[in-house]
Amino acid sequence: MYIQTVLGPVDPSEMGSTLTHEHIICDASLSRSSSKRVPKTEIMFLDDVDEMIEECKKFKIDGGGGIVEVTCYGWGRDPIALRKISEKSGIHIIATTGFYIEDFMPPLVATKTIDELASWIEREITIGCNARESNEITGIKAGIIKTSVSRPHFSHNELKGLHAVAKAQIKTGAPITSHNSGFIRFELEGGNIGKEMLDILEREGVDPEAVIVGHADENVDIRHLVSLVRRGAYVQFDTVGKSYLLDETRADLVLGLRERGYLKQVLLSHDQNRKPSLRKYGGPGYSDILNRFVPMLREKGMSIKDIDTVLVKNPARALRIRK
Repeated sequence: MYIQTVLGPVDPSEMGSTLTHEHIICDASLSRSSSKRVPKTEIMFLDDVDEMIEECKKFKIDGGGGIVEVTCYGWGRDPIALRKISEKSGIHIIATTGFYIEDFMPPLVATKTIDELASWIEREITIGCNARESNEITGIKAGIIKTSVSRPHFSHNELKGLHAVAKAQIKTGAPITSHNSGFIRFELEGGNIGKEMLDILEREGVDPEAVIVGHADENVDIRHLVSLVRRGAYVQFDTVGKSYLLDETRADLVLGLRERGYLKQVLLSHDQNRKPSLRKYGGPGYSDILNRFVPMLREKGMSIKDIDTVLVKNPARALRIRK
């Protein structure tokens, strides 16, 4: 088994400390509902390749090894830029295929059948990703498939996309990552739609061990997390440093899963996606987990071995192509 990066396949043991849900190049102004008058400093927008090389170099210096770049085709994904950033920074970068929420979906989702969409995803994994917003195939392969939902339930094109993701996962063996609704205004069990997503994927034949339930730390309780990991899925605390939840509470939830014997199914990340979050502009960059959150976990009783499990071993296992 291997992990597919923008520079080619990598042995999982070579990845090192890996952030499993970040953005490096993205442009939220491409959404259907975006106001072009909104300053790009206020939206999900990262576009400067040289700037991102330096940010990734800083992550490397601080002990980082890999980043899953979860920007999908349709809102600024740039495989060629990611390849250059990886080459110049020394960070392993995994590109993403699949779909973000409906507002950002490319027109092909509405016009193609589920089987056609699944074949398109398969091509991005086995042959190469589309260049930024074009039909040209780059030869740079995606290593993970994304599914997303913006409503309290999967429906419309988001449900169509989920079915296509399931079919493509079974065909390729690539892992699935997810953007899940965690908003407080949604009345969801545990505050996260991961249960419904797993139900649908399992009915399609997907092994939950190939699934990462994203944004599990936005609005959650430990009972819901346990119900997901018992099924074999990974739960991802991927908004570390953001105000959806206190980081102290995130740390306590990680320890709670460790105490219940589920630490091997926990992943960590920040979901950085705006210029002000970068080190260049005074933000924490991609090293906040390493420099601040890990010491918090250590103070609460997690061992160095525990930290290695969450940051190194778990991503190495979760991100494998299962073929």
